[in-house]
Amino acid sequence: MRAMHRAFFLAALLSALSTAQCGGLRRHTSASVAPATSRPAQEDEIREAVFRHQLKKYQADIYFLSVGRDRDPSDQFMRRFAREKRRVKKVSQCAYSASGVRDKATGRKGVILNVGKITWAGRTHVKVEGGYFAWGRAASSNLYRLAREGRRWVVKRDRIVAIA
Repeated sequence: MRAMHRAFFLAALLSALSTAQCGGLRRHTSASVAPATSRPAQEDEIREAVFRHQLKKYQADIYFLSVGRDRDPSDQFMRRFAREKRRVKKVSQCAYSASGVRDKATGRKGVILNVGKITWAGRTHVKVEGGYFAWGRAASSNLYRLAREGRRWVVKRDRIVAIA
C-alpha cells in the first residue's frame, strides 16, 4: 500500500516537473507576455470612445453621461473625463423633461449622452447602441460601430436609427 502511494506521488511530481520544463507554468508567470484585457475593462474603453465621439458631435454647456437607461457611470469611469475642457457630469445630476435637460445644481441647460448595449462582433469589432437627448424634439437613437486599432477603440460609423 505504501509503495502504491509512493509511486502515485512520484508520478504526480514527475508530471508537474515535466509541465514546468515544457513551458506550461512559465507561460503564466512570464513578464514578457502581456495579460489579456478583461471584457469589462474593454467595454469601459468602448464606452469612453463613444462618449468622446458624442462630446465632439453635440453642443452643450454641460454633458450628462448615462450608461444604459438613466444609470450613472462609476466614479472610476468618470475620472476619465476629469481633464475634459467641457463640463461632464453623471446623469443623476440633471433634471429632464420634454422641455429640456437642466443641471440640478446650476439650472444650466445640458445634453444627456447615452451609451447602452454593446454587442461584440469578433474580438476587435463591436456595435453599440446610444444617442443623446436635449429636449423633446432634439434627440436621437444611434448605432455606433467601433474597431480596435492598436490599444484604442475608434468609432468607425455613427448611424442614426431614430430622431426627434
